[in-house]
Amino acid sequence: MLWLQTNRQNSGMMNLGGSLTRQMEQDFAVNESTTPHLVNIGRMVEDVENKMRSSLNEIYFSKTCNVVNNLRSMQSQQESIVCRLTIPAFLHRRIHRIYITYCND
Repeated sequence: MLWLQTNRQNSGMMNLGGSLTRQMEQDFAVNESTTPHLVNIGRMVEDVENKMRSSLNEIYFSKTCNVVNNLRSMQSQQESIVCRLTIPAFLHRRIHRIYITYCND
């Protein structure tokens, strides 16, 4: 689960939420004295968690950063209104594509 909410005077209010499901299968040697099942499961959970975090960081947050940086320019009020209406739709489509990609993996 990912949930991000901000409400600042400079940036305004923003709500962002989503979920991501991953499956992984791997074979490990099991030795109850040195590497029991719990240790192997813990490693797998950490590996998948790190991959998911890295993937979200690369795909979603870098794209959001690019969009925000492109908006930080001198524009007319009309252009600014168009951007404010266009960006939420763009981000919604992007999140939907990411969700579909991860659900189909």
